[in-house]
Amino acid sequence: MEHFENIRNVKKLFKWKAEEVNELKTALLIAGVIFLAGINFVMYCCLRMASQEDEYLEKMYNREEQENEIRDDAC
Repeated sequence: MEHFENIRNVKKLFKWKAEEVNELKTALLIAGVIFLAGINFVMYCCLRMASQEDEYLEKMYNREEQENEIRDDAC
């Protein structure tokens, strides 16, 4: 019998009003949207930095090729 009393007590703890459930759903939805927005921002920043680094390396490679051509022409 004691087991059933414990189950009843647990059920009483988790009886939430519909209003409380809706507030919780809203809060979780907002938290999820903020979380996804944060992840997307980090991904955007990483891709932007990678693009800038790629452009920088391409310029350095082109500059090195030009310098090699000048040295070859001078010799």
